[in-house]
Amino acid sequence: QDLLKNSFDEAKFEYFTTVEVLVVDLASAAARVLPQSAGGVMLRGVQVSPDGAYCLATVTTKPFSYAVPVGKFGKRVEVWSMRSDDVNVVAELPVNDDQPITFDSAPLGPRNFAFHPCMDSELMFVEALDGGDFKNDPDEDGCRDGIYLTSAKDSFSLSSRRSLTKLELRFAGISFTESGIAWIEEFRWDDRKEKTWLLEPGQSEKRLVFDRSFEDRYTDPGVPMAMLGKNGQSFIVCNDRCIFMRGGGASKHGSRPFVDKFNLDTLKSERIWRCVAGTDFEMDEADAAAEVGGRIPAADERLDEFQAVVCLLDTRGDQFLISRQSKVDAPNFYILSQGEPPRQITFFEHPQPELLGVQKELVRYKRADGVELTANLYLPKDWKEGDKRPCLMWAYPREYKSAEAAGQVKGSKFSFIKAYWGSPLFWAAKGWVIM
Repeated sequence: QDLLKNSFDEAKFEYFTTVEVLVVDLASAAARVLPQSAGGVMLRGVQVSPDGAYCLATVTTKPFSYAVPVGKFGKRVEVWSMRSDDVNVVAELPVNDDQPITFDSAPLGPRNFAFHPCMDSELMFVEALDGGDFKNDPDEDGCRDGIYLTSAKDSFSLSSRRSLTKLELRFAGISFTESGIAWIEEFRWDDRKEKTWLLEPGQSEKRLVFDRSFEDRYTDPGVPMAMLGKNGQSFIVCNDRCIFMRGGGASKHGSRPFVDKFNLDTLKSERIWRCVAGTDFEMDEADAAAEVGGRIPAADERLDEFQAVVCLLDTRGDQFLISRQSKVDAPNFYILSQGEPPRQITFFEHPQPELLGVQKELVRYKRADGVELTANLYLPKDWKEGDKRPCLMWAYPREYKSAEAAGQVKGSKFSFIKAYWGSPLFWAAKGWVIM
């Protein structure tokens, strides 16, 4: 589907992906073309080094493939000087049409190129240590992926690589605090395993933070929150050896997003914010551990709405930007400061008033094989108990490794009722029941 099929498709693809790179002076608005891109290149992506001296460019190369999508086309990884027309060719990678089809396979050769945000012009990349095939044995240390560095002083040569660390599973991502602490994630799809590690600057031994199944929503610890720092780079916010973790907060009551303060020394977390509990939630002492202060919310602290943190507004975790919505109230943004009531800063109205009155319920049911599942049920606004209406079932099956994970509650019954252009919810406005 949607692959290139003929020479005309090739010509269109080349035309629409060929660009020049402009460098714009923000003060004067004067622009110049980077000479390495003059006349146009089929650019797949660019990234400027933290010191502003180099530009990492990924260029699509010919011949094109009719068998794989563009993400697997051949490419050339280059580092361009921002001050001259110099080009360092880092890697020439052919069409990736022979990657093993086993779970957790990886392309042959280097991948995931990016500049290290804490260094002036150090290039990071990943390479499989098992030939890219999980059926093969790992290396002598039991690892399958390596993360490496190469620098400008070595002309970004891969033969001058230095090892940052190695991973037992497949690389999933790496991010840093401004002080250089690395937060490294790896995964294995076959059994849904994920591991998270901390690597202190100048150290060779990393420390295990999480070892879990990524399909278990109820125990998801969240992801580190980031802000722009020096040289315009994105860094994990770290204050006094504590970072802030934002999570979806899946629970038996539905999603209740949260923010935790996570100590990098003790690896312990403290909940500092959570989406309000619904007025009809039946909660017991077992639920208290996931609440702020370990306390079940009182009746006057509850609301039938869905809230989520958008971003941090300071590095101490005292101020957040949050969104709030209900079944009938469109999402709007609020500034939440410690010890103060939320301050609304946007006032968006309902964009689809024809859906006002549509009722939404979270339904729990047990499949014939005993697996417990959930679904969102939408009822037309004039529906009454006992009415028989046409019903549209909308399901997209997904594979799970365990019945417990498949049965976990997903989403929130308090989220805003809205429809995109291809949504079946428009039929609810016409009197249909949608599940």
